[in-house]
Amino acid sequence: MNPLPFINPPIILLLLAIIQWNEALPQTGRQNYSCMFYNVENLFHPSVDPQASDDDFTPDGERRWTFYRYNKKIAEICKVILAVNQWDPPAFICLSEIENRDVLKDIIYHPLLVNYSYEILHRDSRDHRGMDVAIIYRTDHA
Repeated sequence: MNPLPFINPPIILLLLAIIQWNEALPQTGRQNYSCMFYNVENLFHPSVDPQASDDDFTPDGERRWTFYRYNKKIAEICKVILAVNQWDPPAFICLSEIENRDVLKDIIYHPLLVNYSYEILHRDSRDHRGMDVAIIYRTDHA
């Protein structure tokens, strides 16, 4: 059993490969790519998921996690992603505390980010709450 269940080894290895790849590019005509890590702090989708222990993050749960609050948080996350690199979003973004692929889709297809051609690299974790880590990356920077 992994002593640190929140760490997803393939994601960490990919991040290290991205960093090394960026450093290995030739100095002449070199294109730098920005990379960002963002802990989005319990970004649960408000729908009820019988597979995860996330009942607190539903409209009827203890935290009263509604679609309005969820969509507002998605918009705020997108604003940070846009602003972090002077309005040129990072080529690679590592995200932690994401509930599932649907949440990632809501981020990359949000009106603020949809034109940046992000794709998803995600794998479900074994976390009892359903918390995952993922990478989104810009295909126009590949």
